[in-house]
Amino acid sequence: MGVALWLGRPPAARAAPPLVHAHDVVAQQGLEAWWRPGDLLLVATGPSGREAWRPLADDPSPHPAPPALPGWTRVGAACAPAPTAAFTLAGKPARAWISGPPAAPEVRVERDGVPVAAATLGQPASVCALHVGEADAVPGLEIVVTWTVGGLQGLTVLRVPEVAH
Repeated sequence: MGVALWLGRPPAARAAPPLVHAHDVVAQQGLEAWWRPGDLLLVATGPSGREAWRPLADDPSPHPAPPALPGWTRVGAACAPAPTAAFTLAGKPARAWISGPPAAPEVRVERDGVPVAAATLGQPASVCALHVGEADAVPGLEIVVTWTVGGLQGLTVLRVPEVAH
């Protein structure tokens, strides 16, 4: 039987709970993501013109897009180099950022400098923006990740697990 002996503090654990994949949207031309507290709306040109749908709602079926979206915030309209998002998690400062190359991007979350959650994007992509907030009726924060592949925009929604709070 072996015994481990540390002199000083034990090494810090580097593993973090996984972010939960809530939704992925296939990359498509002209995709727009719009957010307001508790709601996420996607807009794209479909077979019958501009269509909108709420991917996290009980009924995600498309419907005609409204001509204007006052009170909504556009998410990921432009790609930023090294996107990050600052927010509050369990009353403390937190941030989300991308690590790894475009061939294997990973979304990481830390609170007070300590890793609390992470997940791979699941596909090669250039990440454009991260937006953290309530994106649906389920309690808890979501991270809306907009990304591009070959000039087309896509979107992934990740849930911050309760254990990270």
